Amino acid sequence: MAGYPRASLILEAGYEISKMLRAVTEKLVVGLSPSSGTRDRFGSMASMAIQPSVFVESGSRYLGRPFASPPSCAIEDLLSIASDRVEYTFGHVTLLQTDPAFLRWYTQELLDNALLSAECKSMPEVCYGLAAEHISRDVANFWVWKGIVGELNYLKSVDNSKHNDPRLLSAMGALESLILHHIDHLERHICSCILQRPAFKDLWDIKYPAFGVAKTSNKGFKSALDLFKKDPLHWCLTQILTSTKTKDGFDHAMLFAFLNNLLSSKTIKEESKGRIDDALLEKYSDLGALHELRDLLLMHRTGLTYRNFDDAKLKETGRAWRYLSKGYKEGSTVL
Repeated sequence: MAGYPRASLILEAGYEISKMLRAVTEKLVVGLSPSSGTRDRFGSMASMAIQPSVFVESGSRYLGRPFASPPSCAIEDLLSIASDRVEYTFGHVTLLQTDPAFLRWYTQELLDNALLSAECKSMPEVCYGLAAEHISRDVANFWVWKGIVGELNYLKSVDNSKHNDPRLLSAMGALESLILHHIDHLERHICSCILQRPAFKDLWDIKYPAFGVAKTSNKGFKSALDLFKKDPLHWCLTQILTSTKTKDGFDHAMLFAFLNNLLSSKTIKEESKGRIDDALLEKYSDLGALHELRDLLLMHRTGLTYRNFDDAKLKETGRAWRYLSKGYKEGSTVL
């Protein structure tokens, strides 16, 4: 059209939209009687609306992403996740320190679940070392979460309205570096733990050539695909521990949702669900919370620049960083 060069494009777009709406309407009225009145037709269409699902979806926004409301990236929500873990770990550590009966029971549980192989029987210090590592990890875990809460409180005090504030970007980059550090150490700890659980030890051959040295090799499965077919629970638990280290790994939210659905499914046998004891389940809960925090942090600032961990450790002065610098020995497997 003369004088209106874009008018033809607008008319063509309107025509395409009309065709699409007509096609949608034709599909909506399929099965309706043409003899009934307009009012009756749309009344019957309303009765055919989407009904609530009979399946109970996960209440977690992290685990049930396809069915949940968009995740909230407010600092208060991150604080809520970290504070919940602080409360749980504080209760556990308090019982270890104040209740001798609980400490004896917990230590015995750890010893019973240790690998009682021929090598381990010949070196009982290995079993006691494993139990001590578990308890040390539990105590350190409380301080890990306390430190993360402290970093989040500092983030909360920084002016979030200025998205390019160097202080804000530096603090968020340091927090991500801290979370990744704890994820790495917790994954390595769980790797050693899962080999000691009675439900999984038959899948691994472990030798102890010397104190503090373990050599492992799998048996019974040739590849990750073979493991998935034979033992999807073990496959999921191991994939959660390896996806962080591989660029083409599965999304952690998907893996944790798969694990959650697997444990809540009615088709899986009860003895299979019982393969994950309380101690192991809590370690995976901690790992899931750390991954959720990192994901929400990246959503909060998609252009976040990763800070080098060693550099942040030298320059940051928060409680979490002081614990890493002075609270534990260098090279510790705990932190």
